[in-house]
Amino acid sequence: MDINLKIQDIASENFSRFGKAIIPGTPDFSNDDFDWHECLAVLGFGMTEAGLVRVRNRGDYHQKTLERHLKTKEVIIPVSNDIILVLALNDAENENDYAAFLVPCGSAAAIHEGVWHQAPMCLPENTESAAFILYTEGTGKKDKEMFTLCQRNLHVTVDFI
Repeated sequence: MDINLKIQDIASENFSRFGKAIIPGTPDFSNDDFDWHECLAVLGFGMTEAGLVRVRNRGDYHQKTLERHLKTKEVIIPVSNDIILVLALNDAENENDYAAFLVPCGSAAAIHEGVWHQAPMCLPENTESAAFILYTEGTGKKDKEMFTLCQRNLHVTVDFI
């Protein structure tokens, strides 16, 4: 099955099926030195592990693999450029269960447990991007399931047109 994904805004209602968009709005406090946004999300992690992913733009917007964590959320925070996330619902059976979202710097995506995802993609105009990853300690070793899309006869591509 060929799936061509149009990029959606993470602030759209569509993202709520996959996770929680963490986007600052009007600050709770502001002065000449800073703006403060109180409690943008409550995530319930316990002991949290932080990682960093650096992705390179190879001009290929074909998603090759996906992974999921059944017991923990994952927060992805772009730090150098805006990023694209390809996501699929836990029991993805058709094209409507897949989506691609633009996650701008200064915001974050908190992905629900069981949602299929992978390292983010760069926008075409960027040579690389980086994002911090937060999840419950040990998730990468104890709660990670992966699959290759071509083994399931799936071809998922992000469409920039």
